[in-house]
Amino acid sequence: MIGPTAFPPVTGGGGSSRVTPFQVVSFLEGIARAAGEKIKVSFDIKNTGKREGAEAAQLYIRDVESSEPRPVKELKGLAKVFLKPGTTKRVEVELGESDLSFYSANKNKWTAEPGEYEVMVGRSSADIKLRALFTLQ
Repeated sequence: MIGPTAFPPVTGGGGSSRVTPFQVVSFLEGIARAAGEKIKVSFDIKNTGKREGAEAAQLYIRDVESSEPRPVKELKGLAKVFLKPGTTKRVEVELGESDLSFYSANKNKWTAEPGEYEVMVGRSSADIKLRALFTLQ
């Protein structure tokens, strides 16, 4: 398990006074799945602030050893969570085979390659807070 990582406070447009920090407190890792099975990625988000607030967690994947060039981060899920102060919510995002697939120019078809994948969660592609690996068999 990856340790807690704090999200810095967020202000709304125009310098809103609604500021609340969030913390990701756990993350599931080490999942092995066969092609065609759905993968559930779950993590907890905690509102560590004194006000109600919302957080939009983005989920990215990366094929660690792709046989063809692929993006370093591919957005595959988004979860918006509304939390009262001090509360924690478990967030689950399902990934299907199509989420792991890419169009192979070599094979002329969509394919999900077996092997190791990295899953990343953060506020944006530039602000990744959690990383874990899973294996597609």
